[in-house]
Amino acid sequence: MNPSIFVLSLTLSVLATSLSLVACAQSVPPGEMIAGLERKLDKPLDETKGATIEYGSIATRDGAKLRTIFSKPENATTPVPAIYFVQWLSCSTVELKDDDGWTQMLTHLIGKSGYAVLRTEKAGVGDSQGPACSDLDYNTEVSHHRESLGALLARSDIDRDNVFVFGGSMGANQAALIANDLDVAGFIVWGGGAKTWYERMLGFDRRSLEFSLEDLATLNETLMARAAFHTEYLVKGKSPKAIIAENPKMEAIWSNMIGTDTNSHYGRPFAFHHQAQAANWPSAWTNVSVPVLVLYGEYDWFDDADSHKLIADTVNRSEAGLADFRILPRTNHHFSRYPNAKAAFDETGGTMVGDEAAIVVADWVTEHINASK
Repeated sequence: MNPSIFVLSLTLSVLATSLSLVACAQSVPPGEMIAGLERKLDKPLDETKGATIEYGSIATRDGAKLRTIFSKPENATTPVPAIYFVQWLSCSTVELKDDDGWTQMLTHLIGKSGYAVLRTEKAGVGDSQGPACSDLDYNTEVSHHRESLGALLARSDIDRDNVFVFGGSMGANQAALIANDLDVAGFIVWGGGAKTWYERMLGFDRRSLEFSLEDLATLNETLMARAAFHTEYLVKGKSPKAIIAENPKMEAIWSNMIGTDTNSHYGRPFAFHHQAQAANWPSAWTNVSVPVLVLYGEYDWFDDADSHKLIADTVNRSEAGLADFRILPRTNHHFSRYPNAKAAFDETGGTMVGDEAAIVVADWVTEHINASK
């Protein structure tokens, strides 16, 4: 499809959806279900002191209907700046849970930052309709978030000149692609960088093996076997079944990796991982001309500091000082602080610091409101 036609089609679709969404949001008391999606999760609706929360939905161009959860300061009488949150790789809900670092971080942003926050459930997760998340590929997920972000930008109760995209984990890898050509004021990323998916997966394997192997003398051999598998799987785009059929010895390598299954990897289809490998993340960041905050947890073994720094370095090549790279001391991927890297890997003896991370994010947003205009 011609890119101009695609952008025009997407813009019209987003505008129609967002106008409907805004009309619903303005006529329904905060905290109630709106936009007609059936409640599927057996849990209370999110409530956060200091914020009103609206459960809405967006109908995507490909026929999915996704749950949106929009919050804003409870005393807001004028349009407020907003943060669009892009979540992790797994198929877990973006609704608030009882006790984890991600929830602590989101709860602080929602209730204490003074800004609106929009979360969007993936297809097949929570109340969302559409393909099962286990069948949802990378490109479709990016497209769904792009449409939801477009709807947020059209709302009359947010400050449209000050909408920031906050990508966490896989959301960090997706953020620049989601907002491409959309008028956002800045980006925050956490837990994901701009190295290829092959490099991230191999690095993930290396760090997990370093922490878990009883005999490090076997590290090189095991890692080289993983590299051979990832080359066939990600670089060449083969399915694990096809790889194992060609070389039965590969079955033991696949089965010993974290999160593998017969038809999925980390609960996502193989097409998701193939498309993630094909995504050109550095290229997406070269198109960014607004401020970027790159946050990295010192003990985050899911990804490495250099991959995060690559985002900042790429953006700063276009304009020096536009991106800010910061390390949160002794913090892991899930916003908890530990005494050392091994404890962070084992997740023992940690203290949640999601609220501290949220303060860093909110303060940075405050500093950069209207900075790109």
